Amino acid sequence: MDGVFGRHNVDSVQAMIDLVGLLAERGHRRLAFLGMSAELPWLRHRTEGFRTGVRRFKLVAHEATADEPEEAVDVARTLLRRQPRPSALVLVDDWLAPSAYAAAQAEGLAVGVDLAITGFNDMPYARLLQPPLTTVRLPLRRLADALVSRLLQLIEEQVAPEAGLLLPAEPIVRASLP
Repeated sequence: MDGVFGRHNVDSVQAMIDLVGLLAERGHRRLAFLGMSAELPWLRHRTEGFRTGVRRFKLVAHEATADEPEEAVDVARTLLRRQPRPSALVLVDDWLAPSAYAAAQAEGLAVGVDLAITGFNDMPYARLLQPPLTTVRLPLRRLADALVSRLLQLIEEQVAPEAGLLLPAEPIVRASLP
Protein backbone atom coordinates (compact mmCIF):
# COMPACT_ATOMS: atom_id res chain seq x y z
CA MET A 1 0.00 0.00 0.00
CA ASP A 2 1.37 3.39 -0.95
CA GLY A 3 0.15 6.93 -0.38
CA VAL A 4 -0.17 9.11 2.73
CA PHE A 5 0.82 6.20 4.92
CA GLY A 6 3.97 5.37 3.00
CA ARG A 7 4.81 1.92 1.71
CA HIS A 8 3.58 -0.93 3.92
CA ASN A 9 4.55 -4.42 3.07
CA VAL A 10 5.71 -7.81 4.21
CA ASP A 11 9.37 -8.65 3.77
CA SER A 12 8.64 -11.51 1.37
CA VAL A 13 12.24 -11.61 0.15
CA GLN A 14 13.63 -12.29 3.62
CA ALA A 15 10.79 -14.66 4.48
CA MET A 16 11.60 -16.80 1.45
CA ILE A 17 15.34 -16.68 2.23
CA ASP A 18 14.50 -17.89 5.74
CA LEU A 19 12.31 -20.68 4.37
CA VAL A 20 15.09 -21.85 2.02
CA GLY A 21 17.50 -21.67 4.98
CA LEU A 22 15.16 -23.87 7.02
CA LEU A 23 15.18 -26.43 4.20
CA ALA A 24 18.99 -26.28 4.04
CA GLU A 25 19.24 -26.77 7.82
CA ARG A 26 17.17 -29.93 7.45
CA GLY A 27 19.53 -31.32 4.83
CA HIS A 28 17.69 -30.44 1.63
CA ARG A 29 20.20 -29.64 -1.13
CA ARG A 30 18.10 -30.06 -4.30
CA LEU A 31 15.05 -27.83 -4.49
CA ALA A 32 12.32 -27.22 -7.03
CA PHE A 33 10.38 -23.95 -7.13
CA LEU A 34 6.87 -23.64 -8.52
CA GLY A 35 5.99 -20.04 -9.22
CA MET A 36 3.23 -18.21 -11.04
CA SER A 37 3.56 -16.03 -14.12
CA ALA A 38 1.47 -13.12 -12.78
CA GLU A 39 3.50 -9.93 -12.59
CA LEU A 40 2.65 -9.09 -9.01
CA PRO A 41 5.27 -7.48 -6.77
CA TRP A 42 4.84 -9.93 -3.89
CA LEU A 43 5.23 -12.93 -6.20
CA ARG A 44 8.32 -11.32 -7.73
CA HIS A 45 9.74 -10.69 -4.23
CA ARG A 46 9.16 -14.30 -3.18
CA THR A 47 10.89 -15.56 -6.32
CA GLU A 48 13.80 -13.19 -5.68
CA GLY A 49 14.03 -14.44 -2.09
CA PHE A 50 14.04 -18.06 -3.27
CA ARG A 51 16.88 -17.39 -5.71
CA THR A 52 18.85 -15.45 -3.11
CA GLY A 53 18.41 -18.24 -0.56
CA VAL A 54 19.53 -20.88 -3.06
CA ARG A 55 22.71 -18.90 -3.77
CA ARG A 56 23.36 -18.12 -0.10
CA PHE A 57 23.03 -21.74 1.01
CA LYS A 58 24.75 -23.12 -2.12
CA LEU A 59 21.82 -25.30 -3.16
CA VAL A 60 20.77 -26.69 -6.53
CA ALA A 61 17.38 -25.56 -7.78
CA HIS A 62 15.09 -25.73 -10.78
CA GLU A 63 12.17 -23.41 -11.39
CA ALA A 64 8.92 -23.51 -13.32
CA THR A 65 5.63 -21.61 -13.35
CA ALA A 66 1.99 -22.62 -13.52
CA ASP A 67 -1.20 -20.64 -13.22
CA GLU A 68 -4.05 -23.17 -13.33
CA PRO A 69 -4.51 -26.16 -11.00
CA GLU A 70 -4.30 -28.84 -13.71
CA GLU A 71 -1.28 -27.16 -15.27
CA ALA A 72 0.35 -26.93 -11.83
CA VAL A 73 -0.01 -30.70 -11.34
CA ASP A 74 1.69 -31.38 -14.68
CA VAL A 75 4.46 -28.83 -14.11
CA ALA A 76 5.12 -30.09 -10.57
CA ARG A 77 5.31 -33.66 -11.84
CA THR A 78 7.89 -32.57 -14.42
CA LEU A 79 9.94 -30.90 -11.67
CA LEU A 80 9.69 -34.01 -9.48
CA ARG A 81 10.90 -36.27 -12.31
CA ARG A 82 14.23 -34.45 -12.60
CA GLN A 83 17.27 -36.58 -11.84
CA PRO A 84 18.48 -36.38 -9.23
CA ARG A 85 15.02 -35.73 -7.83
CA PRO A 86 14.54 -32.63 -5.69
CA SER A 87 13.95 -33.36 -2.02
CA ALA A 88 11.81 -30.25 -1.55
CA LEU A 89 9.21 -28.39 -3.60
CA VAL A 90 8.88 -24.71 -2.69
CA LEU A 91 5.65 -23.01 -3.74
CA VAL A 92 5.36 -19.29 -4.35
CA ASP A 93 1.85 -19.41 -2.84
CA ASP A 94 -0.29 -21.84 -0.85
CA TRP A 95 -2.79 -21.71 -3.72
CA LEU A 96 -0.53 -24.20 -5.54
CA ALA A 97 -0.38 -26.68 -2.64
CA PRO A 98 -3.28 -28.98 -3.58
CA SER A 99 -1.79 -29.36 -7.06
CA ALA A 100 1.68 -30.02 -5.61
CA TYR A 101 0.29 -32.68 -3.25
CA ALA A 102 -1.54 -34.31 -6.18
CA ALA A 103 1.67 -34.29 -8.23
CA ALA A 104 3.64 -35.89 -5.41
CA GLN A 105 1.01 -38.60 -4.99
CA ALA A 106 0.94 -39.24 -8.76
CA GLU A 107 4.73 -39.71 -8.64
CA GLY A 108 4.45 -42.16 -5.74
CA LEU A 109 6.00 -39.76 -3.22
CA ALA A 110 4.76 -39.29 0.33
CA VAL A 111 4.70 -35.60 1.31
CA GLY A 112 6.53 -35.14 4.59
CA VAL A 113 8.46 -38.40 4.12
CA ASP A 114 9.89 -38.59 0.58
CA LEU A 115 9.36 -34.94 -0.27
CA ALA A 116 9.10 -31.66 1.61
CA ILE A 117 6.56 -29.15 0.32
CA THR A 118 6.43 -25.56 1.53
CA GLY A 119 4.03 -22.74 0.71
CA PHE A 120 3.56 -19.06 1.39
CA ASN A 121 0.55 -17.24 2.96
CA ASP A 122 -0.71 -19.71 5.61
CA MET A 123 -4.13 -19.96 4.01
CA PRO A 124 -6.71 -21.61 6.30
CA TYR A 125 -6.71 -24.83 4.27
CA ALA A 126 -2.92 -25.24 4.75
CA ARG A 127 -3.63 -26.89 8.12
CA LEU A 128 -6.21 -29.21 6.54
CA LEU A 129 -3.94 -30.73 3.92
CA GLN A 130 -2.53 -34.15 4.80
CA PRO A 131 0.09 -33.72 6.02
CA PRO A 132 -0.44 -30.07 7.05
CA LEU A 133 1.55 -27.63 4.93
CA THR A 134 4.68 -25.85 6.15
CA THR A 135 4.23 -22.25 5.04
CA VAL A 136 4.95 -18.61 5.77
CA ARG A 137 2.40 -16.66 7.82
CA LEU A 138 1.88 -13.04 6.83
CA PRO A 139 1.82 -10.57 9.75
CA LEU A 140 -1.66 -9.27 8.89
CA ARG A 141 -2.52 -8.21 12.44
CA ARG A 142 0.74 -6.23 12.81
CA LEU A 143 0.20 -4.63 9.40
CA ALA A 144 -3.35 -3.60 10.31
CA ASP A 145 -2.18 -2.25 13.70
CA ALA A 146 0.55 -0.21 12.00
CA LEU A 147 -1.89 1.26 9.49
CA VAL A 148 -4.40 2.20 12.20
CA SER A 149 -1.63 3.72 14.32
CA ARG A 150 -0.42 5.81 11.39
CA LEU A 151 -3.95 6.92 10.57
CA LEU A 152 -4.48 8.01 14.17
CA GLN A 153 -1.16 9.87 14.13
CA LEU A 154 -2.26 11.71 11.00
CA ILE A 155 -5.66 12.59 12.48
CA GLU A 156 -4.52 13.52 15.99
CA GLU A 157 -1.19 15.17 15.28
CA GLN A 158 -1.82 16.33 11.71
CA VAL A 159 1.64 15.01 10.90
CA ALA A 160 2.34 12.55 8.14
CA PRO A 161 3.93 9.40 9.59
CA GLU A 162 7.41 8.38 8.56
CA ALA A 163 7.49 6.67 5.19
CA GLY A 164 7.38 2.93 4.79
CA LEU A 165 7.19 -0.10 6.96
CA LEU A 166 8.55 -3.54 6.13
CA LEU A 167 7.32 -6.28 8.45
CA PRO A 168 8.86 -9.73 8.87
CA ALA A 169 6.82 -12.85 8.12
CA GLU A 170 6.94 -16.01 10.18
CA PRO A 171 7.62 -19.56 8.98
CA ILE A 172 5.06 -22.05 10.27
CA VAL A 173 6.62 -25.52 10.36
CA ARG A 174 4.18 -28.39 9.92
CA ALA A 175 4.41 -32.04 8.93
CA SER A 176 5.04 -31.42 5.19
CA LEU A 177 8.65 -30.64 6.12
CA PRO A 178 10.61 -33.76 7.10
